[in-house]
Amino acid sequence: MPYSYIAPMQTETIDTSFLELLRTEFKSRLRKNPQYSLRSFARDLKMNDSSLSQVLRGRRSITRKMKLSLIEALGMSPDEVYKIESQTPDPKFRQLNEDTFHILSDWYHDAILELTSLENFESDAQWISTKLGVSKTIINLALERLKRAGLIKLDRTGKLKNALGDSSNILDSEFTSTALRNYQEELMDLSKASLWRDSKSSRDHTSLLFACNKDFVPKMKNEITQFRRRIARLAQEQEKPLSLVYVLQLALFPVSDNLKDKNTLKE
Repeated sequence: MPYSYIAPMQTETIDTSFLELLRTEFKSRLRKNPQYSLRSFARDLKMNDSSLSQVLRGRRSITRKMKLSLIEALGMSPDEVYKIESQTPDPKFRQLNEDTFHILSDWYHDAILELTSLENFESDAQWISTKLGVSKTIINLALERLKRAGLIKLDRTGKLKNALGDSSNILDSEFTSTALRNYQEELMDLSKASLWRDSKSSRDHTSLLFACNKDFVPKMKNEITQFRRRIARLAQEQEKPLSLVYVLQLALFPVSDNLKDKNTLKE
């Protein structure tokens, strides 16, 4: 039989729990140091950067020997590794939970879905990375999560499309969890950066201080909810083509196409 017909043997399965630990660690280091890169992470883990990239994208298995080496490089104890691996017995179920958590907690997943609505959208990780100022490696991981979750798909021409159609926002604002808190915290950081970076004509940061009693709080929350829903409807009724992705967090600011004085994370 010709060699081209011989299927490669699958002797290893993807260790999703440890893989997600590596992804989370990389993302944590990126947050602490915007100049940190995949090459930096590979150097710290004593790995080839190309091999690490394949591992992080789930395209290369983590062998036992590699795992032991990574555990040592990360300074982890056997007990810490055991706790992570024993959290969920079913790898598929665990992967779903991890994907859902990250999609809900990292703002750029939502931003990628919104970018697909832009007239000049390109189904290219580097293009998305440049637009959002997020590492290409992180964008690749995000795209794979969105695909696995069925939130993004390829059309007949091979272009990425939002599988939710015209439905804006994958988050339910009433959903309270660690993931949503992380999401809001990241948006607050982006808002602060916009406050100093962007011209007043392209953003709106306003505030209102007033005295009230606790019985008035539910009424205010209801008004904010109704306002947010009206804005969402107005956004869906816009005339196309669309050219920018914005965030409304009682502060309006752009998160795409405005990279002046903005640190774009390096590969």
